Amino acid sequence: MIKRLLLYSGVMLFIACGSTSKSDYLHQFYSERQAHMVGLVAGDRAPLTSHDLSHIQHYPYNDSYRVRATFEETPSAEPVTMATYSGNEKVFSQKGKLLFSLDGKKHTIYVYQLAQFANHPLYGQTYFIPFKDATSGNETYGGGRYMDINKSLFANEKIVLDFNQAYNPWCAYADGYNCPIPPKENDLMVAIYAGERNFQKDHH
Repeated sequence: MIKRLLLYSGVMLFIACGSTSKSDYLHQFYSERQAHMVGLVAGDRAPLTSHDLSHIQHYPYNDSYRVRATFEETPSAEPVTMATYSGNEKVFSQKGKLLFSLDGKKHTIYVYQLAQFANHPLYGQTYFIPFKDATSGNETYGGGRYMDINKSLFANEKIVLDFNQAYNPWCAYADGYNCPIPPKENDLMVAIYAGERNFQKDHH
């Protein structure tokens, strides 16, 4: 998860720095996705081998799932303990919620930060959005998907939320990882046909 925080926070920071060209954005988007794929096979704890990468699938990029959202901060929120699929727990701070419209309906999704990294000079720059939607357990991983966004973008009330960035936790590929289970308040009543799909190979 840490590597992913650094990778995809770069995409959203790229947008914030004033690059308005769609081609520039997509070039950066796919570069970050490729870097993420490399991260899935790098190191002793990586969940996959290079032979597994061909079994990772994504929906085609779709601008309809890049939506404008309003951020509402929740500064007094209590710490949130999320169970993980390994049976352990992780403590997060709830930073606020995003309000957005999709498929003609209004939706809310909550934003978190891993408490242990709140003051970290590098990892502390990213907010975490775990969620499930109507594709979970069918076309996408049943345990939900994640997004990471650079926290500097939340300084303003309006941000761009790009569900094309949605990715699978390592638990989608193999057992033995502490992947947070998305909280119930982040169960979206809409199908998100964007981002990563089900892993097309047996679970390791």
